[in-house]
Amino acid sequence: MTSADALQPTWLPGLHDHHIHLLAAAAALDSVKCGPPSVSTVEQLAEALRAAAQQRPPGSWIRGVGYHQSVAGDLDCGLLDRLCPGNPLRVQHRSGARWTLNTAAIDQLRGTIPAALLDHPGVDLLTGRIHRADEVIRGLPPHPDTAALERLGVLLNSHGVTTVTDTTPFVSAADVAPLRALTARLRITITGSVQMLGQDPPPGLTLGPVKFVLDADDPPPWDDLVDQIRAAHAAGRAIAVHCVEADTLALTLTALDAADGGGDRGRGGGRGRGDAGQSMQNRIEHGALIDVQTIAELARRRLRVVTQPSFVAERGDQYRTDVDPRRRADLYRVRSLLDAGVDVSLSTDAPYTAPDPWAAIHAAVHRRAASGHVLSPDERITPDQALAAFTDHDDHDDHDDHDDHDDHDADHDRPDRPDRPDRPDRPDRSDGIMLDRPWTAARRALADRSADATVSQMVIATVVRGRVVWRR
Repeated sequence: MTSADALQPTWLPGLHDHHIHLLAAAAALDSVKCGPPSVSTVEQLAEALRAAAQQRPPGSWIRGVGYHQSVAGDLDCGLLDRLCPGNPLRVQHRSGARWTLNTAAIDQLRGTIPAALLDHPGVDLLTGRIHRADEVIRGLPPHPDTAALERLGVLLNSHGVTTVTDTTPFVSAADVAPLRALTARLRITITGSVQMLGQDPPPGLTLGPVKFVLDADDPPPWDDLVDQIRAAHAAGRAIAVHCVEADTLALTLTALDAADGGGDRGRGGGRGRGDAGQSMQNRIEHGALIDVQTIAELARRRLRVVTQPSFVAERGDQYRTDVDPRRRADLYRVRSLLDAGVDVSLSTDAPYTAPDPWAAIHAAVHRRAASGHVLSPDERITPDQALAAFTDHDDHDDHDDHDDHDDHDADHDRPDRPDRPDRPDRPDRSDGIMLDRPWTAARRALADRSADATVSQMVIATVVRGRVVWRR
């Protein structure tokens, strides 16, 4: 950045992280990293857990995150007992789908969780593995406290985030209540599961689409799935479906067609709004594997894909090992979706990637793994397109500055001018961020493949609801 650039700070709309898990991200701040790149061997895992135990009172819980089987194979309680015998320990696979507990943690689980929950099909106390059973894990310590949530809020504001959509499949308003601690710093939309239909969100939080987490290998009964989608639409809400596997995406498209009889909403909900003001555009979360034929189906159904390019940067080298070479071109598409007319929003999925939108924007522009290998270069987009996908606030419509919402969306449909960063069309926005340089200089930094560590430092102030919530 030149000295002249430093005299020309730029005002931008606040960034919107369209897919994040706030409670998990806050808890991750005090969790032990158990997978690559921090931990790559069983010896490094043992040392990380040993250090964590030494820093905590005897018998206190340890929470590990980011584990990958390349470190020490498929975890079970026996291995964790050997690595960490003196503290109750739970370690999450980096997919977020599985926790593994040691024996001390299992013993506490038995005394904490209602017996009925221990019969959950995803619970295997012999191995200590708990698969897709959030209602079981939710009751276990350590829980993020208000201080951890405040630290997360400050971190997000420092990156220019003013709005988030929390896509955790909460089952009750009580589960969501801790997020109220962040409402002074962030505008928060929650999804919640179908179990939350009919429940009002806590004050300060807004309802968005209904979150569905489907397992293509063990799908819910077909009629139940279709009825649940219909119930969400009848309540004036779209759905947001976790689609990492291609089979899950195919199941979702079929279920949407069946739920709405092939009508407009069944083809994706259009871009209208439900009775409660929420966007009625159904969402595909992640879209980790989308083949060429499916792109046209997404466009025809007018579905929005909410994806995370940071996975390519953070896990790209592992994908080169784990993913069939014939499918690598399908990983976390962006450019081909935009070119086909599919609406795309970007997000971090924190804590599963870093809670840094600028790192995600840089990843979308370069798609470069840690080794330097570029995954699917044809899927790279421009800094302007990436910024547009992080500044589109379409998940809810209760903001006091949305009277010109349609005009704002029209700007975002122009990838070469995503809100005119160097001359904002909406200078009266009550949410916004100040960069330390003109957008032209910021664009150059984002286009520099070696600048990924510095682009996150461009924000010098963040404003939410007209109030400065963070400044450098």
